[in-house]
Amino acid sequence: MKKSLLYFITIFTVIFVLTGCVNKVDYNSVSNYSDETLTSALTSMNELDYDKFSSYLSDDLKESYNLATFQSETTNIMNKIGTFESLTYYDGEERNGYISLIYDAKYSNSQDTVSISITFKKDDKEHKIYQLYFDSAIINN
Repeated sequence: MKKSLLYFITIFTVIFVLTGCVNKVDYNSVSNYSDETLTSALTSMNELDYDKFSSYLSDDLKESYNLATFQSETTNIMNKIGTFESLTYYDGEERNGYISLIYDAKYSNSQDTVSISITFKKDDKEHKIYQLYFDSAIINN
């Protein structure tokens, strides 16, 4: 049920983000907060620190990604690919007032990188995460 809700929210967000004008993101203008926020969120997953992790989430995402979901998803990720080590920016776009970025992340027990999509609201001065998605056949199966 919780996975279904998370997938529904992710799909809704992706559809919402995909409908509208698309502009390439100037990485230099967002990297100062996007890299730090994503690195901190992923590190808090390594530490199994839900309070720290949830502090980076928007209110809507925080409602759907509660402690039980965090524990389940984090355990799944760590069991399958290990702990987060580093990330590299891949691509990004701005659409309908949201900034979506894709990073390639390296995990301790995986030879391959894991694509991670993160979305911020353009007007949000706190730079909260509005969407976070791991694109990995190993994790999602």
